[in-house]
Amino acid sequence: KNVVEDAETQQYYIGDFLHFRMVNDKSMSNQIHEYNILVNNLKKEEILLPEQFHMKKQVSLEDAIIHIRIEERNKIRDASDKAKEFHSNVSRSNREHSSTYYKVDQS
Repeated sequence: KNVVEDAETQQYYIGDFLHFRMVNDKSMSNQIHEYNILVNNLKKEEILLPEQFHMKKQVSLEDAIIHIRIEERNKIRDASDKAKEFHSNVSRSNREHSSTYYKVDQS
């Protein structure tokens, strides 16, 4: 029975790992934390990944952190730019509506 439970646990961890995807609506640091949990679960169960899962190029931890911080800043800046653009469009729309519907007769 233990062997079956172990196999089910391993399948569960492998499935979680294979289905993991980075998304834009979560912070990079939270997603990296989730990914680390998945990797640690694989290690705990002594599950080895096939060679094709490994990166061909070695990246230092420092380089990875720098890259993640840059991505996070870009995401924040993009969100800020979209908010400014939205605010600008709303303001322009309000000005157009007010000048169209509320013209004052100045005669």
